[in-house]
Amino acid sequence: MAFCTKCGKQLDLDARFCPGCGAPAQPSAQTIPEPRKEAWEGAVHKCPHCGAQVGSFDAYCPACGNELRDKEAAGSVTELSRRLDQIEFERNENGKKKKGLFARAAEQNAVSDIDQRKISLIRTYPIPNTVEDILEFVILASSNVDPEAFSSLTPDVSRKAVSEAWVSKCEQAIRKAEVSFSGSPLVGRMNEMLETAREKVGRAKKKRVLAQIALYAGPWILLLGLIGILVLTGPEDVNREQERLDGIVESIEQDLDDGEYLRALLKADSLETELTDDMAKEWEINREYWIDRVLSEASENGVDLSARASELDGGRSESDKSSSTGFVGGFMDGLESGQEEAQQNIDEFNRIMSGD
Repeated sequence: MAFCTKCGKQLDLDARFCPGCGAPAQPSAQTIPEPRKEAWEGAVHKCPHCGAQVGSFDAYCPACGNELRDKEAAGSVTELSRRLDQIEFERNENGKKKKGLFARAAEQNAVSDIDQRKISLIRTYPIPNTVEDILEFVILASSNVDPEAFSSLTPDVSRKAVSEAWVSKCEQAIRKAEVSFSGSPLVGRMNEMLETAREKVGRAKKKRVLAQIALYAGPWILLLGLIGILVLTGPEDVNREQERLDGIVESIEQDLDDGEYLRALLKADSLETELTDDMAKEWEINREYWIDRVLSEASENGVDLSARASELDGGRSESDKSSSTGFVGGFMDGLESGQEEAQQNIDEFNRIMSGD
């Protein structure tokens, strides 16, 4: 672009005279084209040990093997943390507003807007290029996995979704490191961190399953346990109890033969069982019979056991006493009404037991 040296009017590039004042155009007023410049984009990275040029994804110098470290290794992680903190700050501000019970319950069953933004940032945030940056990124991602989000019976859907996003991002970063830095021992460290995070999540999920089983299957397990107890009380237990009671009866008979009426009375009073309802009723009748028989034989042989029988009868509950005046009490009434009536009671019992 040129201008007239006399009046300053702009001149065309091929003008020989000024269209304003007619002055001839001076060669000095004509623009001399500037030479074309060359622009260089990007920085050339060189090994600080030997000066050889290295690529963007090289963990070691290809010439001397020196390990390459970036001074700004944590820059990407710092920026991600800062942006996540900004989003979380908005949650804290909104959380100051009081919410109803149903609103808080609904939040647990859906991913909140704040967590949606955090998940979107985590999933779309670019993974750095250097091995140190990726290592820092994996440390951040694995440490933010929240196992408790997977263990609760009523898990917080938002917390669970955010943790899953961190696991996914950690896997993505490690895949990039395996492709770009396959020879670096740091890749193995990254895989260990990811596996540790996965194990914690796996244990938390098992804990939730066990809690669900305890909650929903607990009553059924208890019922099955009771059924098992009843099943275990089978024929063998009944047979052993029957043998025990039969042994007491034999011992009572022996005591009656030996004239040991008090000992026989105490043994007769012990003829009780609670193994099964049917068995308990049967031996309740047998107990009454043997007490009556011991008292009857003792009376026939001039041995007065009425005082001892009253003590045994006094240990019965009021309900037992009110029903047929108790086992011993019933016999004592028989004694009061005469020996003949007591014998009739025994004969009647024998007929019932024999099926006549």
